[in-house]
Amino acid sequence: MDPIGSLRAWRRLLTLAALTRRAVRRLEQARLDTGECPHESARHGSAWARSLVQALGLELVVHGAPPSGPHLLLANHRSYVDILAILSQHPCAFLAKAELGEWPLLGRAARLAGTVFVKRECADSRKLARSPESAGQGPY
Repeated sequence: MDPIGSLRAWRRLLTLAALTRRAVRRLEQARLDTGECPHESARHGSAWARSLVQALGLELVVHGAPPSGPHLLLANHRSYVDILAILSQHPCAFLAKAELGEWPLLGRAARLAGTVFVKRECADSRKLARSPESAGQGPY
C-alpha cells in the first residue's frame, strides 16, 4: 500500500475506534438509565452507524423501506460495511458469530447493542439463538 493509502487507512481505523468507544459509553449509560431496553440499545446502535457512515465518507443508496412493525431482515453481507449500511438506516439487533463477542471494543459494543451470538458449529447454540431471551447474551 502506498504511504497515502496507509495514512488514510490509519485515519479511518482511529475514527472507527474513537466513535465506537463513544458509542460504548453511551450504550452503557443508556442501559443504566432504561434497564437494558432493547429499543434504546438499537437506537444508539443506529446513531453510531450513522456517525461512522458520515465520518468514513460512505455514500448509501437506499431502495425501498423495511415493512412496518416487527420483522426479520435477512442479509448475506459481503463486508463489515454492510452492517453499518443496514444499521444506519434501521435500528435493529444482529445475529453474529460468537467470535465477534470477544473482539476488543467492537465485541463490547455488539454485546451492549443486543447482538445475539451463536457458535455456528453447535446445534444447541443455534437453537438458543432463536429464543427471545438470547439478546445480548453470549457467546453461546
